[in-house]
Amino acid sequence: MGTIVSSICTHCQKPFRPLRKDAYFCSDKCRQAAYRERKKDN
Repeated sequence: MGTIVSSICTHCQKPFRPLRKDAYFCSDKCRQAAYRERKKDN
């Protein structure tokens, strides 16, 4: 039996259950917001 793994969203800092083991964001909304912030900083 597998264990339930929880991660912390890189953008909003909320816990979430990733669908993939290499997921950084809880949703597409957070992924896009993080991209826009990175783009704005450059």
